[in-house]
Amino acid sequence: MISSSNKAMKHWILSLKKALAKHFYEDEIDNIVSYYEEIISERQDQGELIDDILMDYDIDDIIRSMTPNVLIKRDHKTRRSIGKSTLTLLLLLLSTPFLIPIGVMYLVFLIVIFVLIVVVFAVIVSSAMGMIGLFVELVQGTLGVAEVVGLTGVALMMTALVLFVSLAVYRMLMNAIRQAISFFSRMANRKGANT
Repeated sequence: MISSSNKAMKHWILSLKKALAKHFYEDEIDNIVSYYEEIISERQDQGELIDDILMDYDIDDIIRSMTPNVLIKRDHKTRRSIGKSTLTLLLLLLSTPFLIPIGVMYLVFLIVIFVLIVVVFAVIVSSAMGMIGLFVELVQGTLGVAEVVGLTGVALMMTALVLFVSLAVYRMLMNAIRQAISFFSRMANRKGANT
């Protein structure tokens, strides 16, 4: 028969896992859960009652305190991971009163990055549209073969250059987001430790 302390512990662990699943990946959840299982076990071994121990650990506080540490360690190689980390960090910063100023700075940074990404894609689209317009003009124009070939070559080189620069800028912006996640997570972690 399962004792009431084991039932309470299992119920708390399930509640913790369910809450963590909204914010973290499976391996991160496992690490957090095992960390708290170990702490709770140590306190039980020292003679504390499970109900008293569990009262000390609010699940929302655990999520808030663990988020910066998890985001600092998280691998941000995919757009999905970057997106999830960005949203998680933004929600943490804007939902914790003493972190709101940091959250506003992070939000402004994200808006600037988003605008720059839109500009990069606008440059790419306008470059492609310009090429299409040039080709239509060349086909309908009265230029000789040499001029058409020369203008086509210049247009292709310029388009390739624009695409190359745009891609480089896009990669730099994505790297800036990765660095910002780490930087603002560390700021939140330090600010949280100081309060």
